Amino acid sequence: MREVYVVAVYDVAVERLDKVRGVLRQYLNWVQNSAFEGELTVGALEELKLKLKDVIRDDRDSILFYSVSN
Repeated sequence: MREVYVVAVYDVAVERLDKVRGVLRQYLNWVQNSAFEGELTVGALEELKLKLKDVIRDDRDSILFYSVSN
């Protein structure tokens, strides 16, 4: 399986902050406020994005993913 190095940064409403952090912690390592990083398979990254889509509101929240192939 192909792995990618991922950095996720986010700006979400305070009422969804704990849920977003909880999902991100299942996949990535916390590095500082509003930022997580780690290596994931491409499939795990897509799974993470789907889980977060159920938590955030597109009109108020922002989550950005930066990924680099190994």
